[in-house]
Amino acid sequence: MTTTSASRFEGVTGLASALAVLVGLLVTAYGLLLVPLSALGGLWIAAIGLSLLLSGLFASRFVADRMDLAPAARRNLSVGFGLLAVVLLVAFAAVNGMTVEYGEASA
Repeated sequence: MTTTSASRFEGVTGLASALAVLVGLLVTAYGLLLVPLSALGGLWIAAIGLSLLLSGLFASRFVADRMDLAPAARRNLSVGFGLLAVVLLVAFAAVNGMTVEYGEASA
């Protein structure tokens, strides 16, 4: 890989990690806002956001340099927290989908 394509790849990864951190912050804040309405639901959504936030942080070069992480460890942590966010999101959708009562007629 040439230095030009390596720097292009790093730029895309940096943009994706910054976007993951931003979305993770927003989802975590939204989850914390929901805690007074539903403690379990709010904390679940906050956990999804926190997982996404950590995935983005471990994908960034700044955090990897500060924590002295090897590239393989950096990738494993980022992918692991990303997969945790996806699993939590799918589980949240499945649990909430099962609790919706079908066929209720409004009076």
